[in-house]
Amino acid sequence: MEAGKLAEVTSILGPSLSGVLDRMERDGLVQRFRISTDQRKVIVEMAEKSREIVVSMQELVDRQYRDLEEQVGQETLMSLYNALDVLVALSDPSTEEEQPVRVQIPPKRKRRAEV
Repeated sequence: MEAGKLAEVTSILGPSLSGVLDRMERDGLVQRFRISTDQRKVIVEMAEKSREIVVSMQELVDRQYRDLEEQVGQETLMSLYNALDVLVALSDPSTEEEQPVRVQIPPKRKRRAEV
């Protein structure tokens, strides 16, 4: 996902997201690439380590959904999902995105301590 879009959907300001992504990249959770046709755009992609975390959490997430369904009932839950689908559809529709050509972003150089 493009970094700007990620900031938008997570409601995190760009400068704050940049710091979060720096730490996530350092920890091996994401990779960032630039689109060769527009060097201003940065694409953020989950790294294998993040994919493994998602898989390891899947059963817990599934259990939470089952518990929610037991508490409110399947009909109420389906109505909620349908209402959310309507709200999502109202958001600004994305135009067809071009397939990015990935260009590895070199790691940031550490600043020398001032003397």
